[in-house]
Amino acid sequence: MAMNFCFEMIVGLNLLFLPLTFGLPCARISFRSTVNSLRQPNSLFGGRANSCTSRHGHGEDGSSAPENEAFALSSNSAIAFVKERPISRADAESIVDDLLFPAREHARRLGLGRDAQNLDPGTMVGANDPRMAFTYGEFPLQSCDSLLDIAIRMQKEPSKGRKKLVDLGSGAGRLVLYLALTRGEYDVHGIEISDILHDAAIEFLERGKDAGIFSTEPDTVSTPRKVQFHCGPANSMQDVLANADVIFAYSTVWPTSKSEDSVDGFSVELGALILGEEWSKMLAEYCRSGCAVVTTDRALDPSYGWELVDRQDVENPEVFGSTGYIHILRK
Repeated sequence: MAMNFCFEMIVGLNLLFLPLTFGLPCARISFRSTVNSLRQPNSLFGGRANSCTSRHGHGEDGSSAPENEAFALSSNSAIAFVKERPISRADAESIVDDLLFPAREHARRLGLGRDAQNLDPGTMVGANDPRMAFTYGEFPLQSCDSLLDIAIRMQKEPSKGRKKLVDLGSGAGRLVLYLALTRGEYDVHGIEISDILHDAAIEFLERGKDAGIFSTEPDTVSTPRKVQFHCGPANSMQDVLANADVIFAYSTVWPTSKSEDSVDGFSVELGALILGEEWSKMLAEYCRSGCAVVTTDRALDPSYGWELVDRQDVENPEVFGSTGYIHILRK
């Protein structure tokens, strides 16, 4: 059940979340922002001033949008190929944490996430405010592996030929690049609505190219292993989602359901918070039957055909632990 309290979230070098499995009626976020005006709230289903639907530095009112000096704007889609053969998870984790996304740049990445949220200092933000969907976080690599291993094991209808793995809400691309290195049988795609974070992902991909890990051209000797970033709202990505075998969504702070079948978004039947109906409905419409979807700390609505086949508690320091929900679409 939801706990009736508010908390002060202070954003400094680290971003602290309270456990969201209980729900958060309200939150007060205090930080310095480069944004001078508060935009209208929106979600991953629509445009906003710094979304990829209004790019190249112009806001919805035609004014200049804030730019991050470290990252230049890029196209709405970027593709590359993995040069390395699949490597061990330990080696891939070292590449990601030491070379591509070093700890010394963590504060800067959090700053990009704050810019993506587009909030004024001191703005009151409720747990179901759509802007919570823009919260930037870095899900632990080993925890992601644990959940994906279960999803892949439970999936009985994989695609023929190359398989597709999608990170929904891919942020700066950390999970996408890690999974591209370790999941050799999958092409890995990231979908992100924020152009700020999408541009950061492309910058980190370029860093990997400079290090000889990724390339612009496919290897002509072996089967090409593709990694691709897409920028835009989720409901504009039907072509990406339609053939996905496995989808991962770090959904811990995404808005919960307002259905009459739930109390403050909590389903007694499932014993879990339920994601907003727009997610369960859209994914059920776009994805193929048999697709496996992993969500965190919120489950998909079974009334849209999502069978909850397993759940797993995993480590996640950002929220003192997360519960992963593994679903299979039946339609």
